[in-house]
Parts: sequence; C-alpha cells; structure tokens
Amino acid sequence: MPSETTGWQPDAAATIVSDLFQRLRTVQADAFQVQVEAAQHATARALEAAGSLLRAKDPADLLAAQGALTLALAEFAAAPARASLDALPRMQECCLAALRPPT
Repeated sequence: MPSETTGWQPDAAATIVSDLFQRLRTVQADAFQVQVEAAQHATARALEAAGSLLRAKDPADLLAAQGALTLALAEFAAAPARASLDALPRMQECCLAALRPPT
C-alpha cells in the first residue's frame, strides 16, 4: 500500500530486498566454496601427515609427523570459522548498500 506522505513504494522495497537477498546468497555461496577448498587442502595435508606418521623411523620424525597431523586437523577444524569471518565484511557491505538511498 503506497503511502503518499512518505513516498514509500512497495515495488521499490521489494526490489531492494530481492537484490539484497541475491547479494547475500552470492556472498554465502562464495564463503561456502572457500570453506570447501580449505577443507580439501587440510584433508590432503592430514593424509600426507598420516603417511609420514606411519613411515616415521625415529622419534624426531615421529614428533614432526604428529605436529604436522595436529596442525592439519586444526586447519580443518578452523576452515568454517575462517570462511565465515572472511565473509562477514562482504555481508555487512551488502546490507549497508541496501540501506543507502538510490542514486
């Protein structure tokens, strides 16, 4: 219902909201892709470290392989948080852009 006193137009508001959701969906999809790539990288590193752990002959090699495996697992666990933190500024920009008056 248009309001003549405020100049609000439902079609314009719907367009703004639709555009905002589309931008947020794109940011979310990009963040998910980054998360998947980080998880694949961490998995490859964990498998490599596990192989090194199995091939270790002396205590120094064993400790190095355990450290590499621990680091790879920590990287795998941190991937979702890192992707979310990287996406937050872009999500904020999308929301702020929707609040700016059209030029």
